[in-house]
Amino acid sequence: MHRSQSVLTKDEVMVIMANALLNNHVNSINSLKENVKQVLRKRGIIGPVSESRGGGTVHYDRRISNEDALLINECVYDLLYGRVITPGMDEANLDLPWIHVSNVKKLRTYL
Repeated sequence: MHRSQSVLTKDEVMVIMANALLNNHVNSINSLKENVKQVLRKRGIIGPVSESRGGGTVHYDRRISNEDALLINECVYDLLYGRVITPGMDEANLDLPWIHVSNVKKLRTYL
């Protein structure tokens, strides 16, 4: 099976996530993933596309590649297993997908 290249590097994804977490120490995994997707949208890699085809215009939504989605997931788990983030944001939400920054010093090493 051929695997295509990710659009982003692992270092880029970690910087995006680290900045998001520094701005909001209590977060969710989905929010972290969305921060990376927002960068891909700004670069025109994913999101709405309009193309001229056969005298007409076709509109569709370009989705994130499997490779980039898996890379984002890998980075989330690196942060979890590195004890940079920890599951939970408050007493009522102690489990994933809710997270909080548990080590700001380690988090800053990704910038």
